[in-house]
Amino acid sequence: MHLFIPKIFKPGKAKSPSGLTTYVILPANFVPHECVSVPELIKPPPCLVQTGPFDDRTNYRTDFVPKEVCLCCPAGFLPTNDISPDGYMFERIDERGHQLYKNVGTGKNTLPSVSVKQ
Repeated sequence: MHLFIPKIFKPGKAKSPSGLTTYVILPANFVPHECVSVPELIKPPPCLVQTGPFDDRTNYRTDFVPKEVCLCCPAGFLPTNDISPDGYMFERIDERGHQLYKNVGTGKNTLPSVSVKQ
């Protein structure tokens, strides 16, 4: 088993010319550089095209492909008194907030009744 024994930090023996730990910029060390001018950006002025007809079309509008609508989807009949194409009709909302549907053809509930033991 090896034990980790931390070593005490000892600073290095190298020193800066002035004897300080950080190098200070003195005015004698400053070297002036030539100013560099940034060229102006060449950008066209913003303008709107005022001539020509307005198309009023987008890629989405021209490339749109409608999805097939499933006629048996009961979502369009929630909760109404209409009968869905697959034969279910909204019956009631129970005390827990569940929406119950009845098969109109057989008269059975879509969800079996489950007794809850307390």
